[in-house]
Amino acid sequence: DIESQTVEFKSNFNDEVIETLVAFANAKGGTVYVDVNNKEEFIGLKLGKETVQNWLNEIKNKTATQLIPDAEEFDVDGKTVVALTISENPVKPVAFKGKFFKRVKNSNHLLSVTEVVNLHLQSINSSWDAYHDPIHSLDEISLDKVQQSIEILQENGQTIKESPLAFLLRNGDLRFQKINGDCNYSYFPVVFPSENVLLQVEKKLNEENIFPRRYFYPSVNTFTKIVPYFPLPQSESVSKRVLCLPLYFGLGREKIQLIAEEILKNLSNLKY
Repeated sequence: DIESQTVEFKSNFNDEVIETLVAFANAKGGTVYVDVNNKEEFIGLKLGKETVQNWLNEIKNKTATQLIPDAEEFDVDGKTVVALTISENPVKPVAFKGKFFKRVKNSNHLLSVTEVVNLHLQSINSSWDAYHDPIHSLDEISLDKVQQSIEILQENGQTIKESPLAFLLRNGDLRFQKINGDCNYSYFPVVFPSENVLLQVEKKLNEENIFPRRYFYPSVNTFTKIVPYFPLPQSESVSKRVLCLPLYFGLGREKIQLIAEEILKNLSNLKY
């Protein structure tokens, strides 16, 4: 295949490979084939035992957010080719040596300051938009399960007098990640109504030995060592209010229930 939006050929591993992986991560993802020149001719790599692992370490150390692509070795006409594949990064932009690139057609585009901050803002909006479900209605929500949650909160000392539906609507300030076909489930971000609420919930979870992360804070436009400051009130506001809940293989139902209960329990009494 010829070079394209998602494909690049390089005769050897160098900084240009990392730049292209960053550009892919800031677009729709892609693959760099190492050992193939621009004429699609195979050169023939001589790989040591740790060569590919050293490449991955170099990629990780030279990118922010750190990238670790998938690496696959295969033979073509007796010559070794390495395919380095990276997915679209959920939070953009990713930097290489303090610069930001995005894949545009078959080349890497160096982003301007305005493009950097706009890409970050677009990334946040696409990840955390409130999502209207066009298929289901409120009538299809199990109010019995909502009532069960209310009873759990009451057992923990909360005073709740509303009906299940009124309680559900009252707690609508909590926003969740938009789930669609492009979501890779790398994070479970929750947007709180204010940073003060977030900090109080985070403290309570820490007391239960649960440690959520603020992966999206601060807003990238405040990275003044990389880009000149440009005010983006929406981005700065959202980044302060996003907390990433634990999400990993082996996370049990009891822990998930505890996290949900702690958030609901503290939301009802928190000061905004």
